[in-house]
Amino acid sequence: MDTVRGVEYVYTKIFAAVCFEGVCLKKFQAEVGSIDYGMNIDGILRFDFIQHIQFIIDNKAMRAYSLKK
Repeated sequence: MDTVRGVEYVYTKIFAAVCFEGVCLKKFQAEVGSIDYGMNIDGILRFDFIQHIQFIIDNKAMRAYSLKK
């Protein structure tokens, strides 16, 4: 994958399901690889996942939740 910082090697994996607060996306396709941006990052959420679960990030309360239940 070409990025602003150069080339990163990733591979595609299909997960049976990815869930957040009981809301699940089945057969979820994700790119998996080494992430080294000089800071601690556990992962990057794609917009299709954020949109599907109606993800809300409340910066003031420092929490994230889903509007879907």
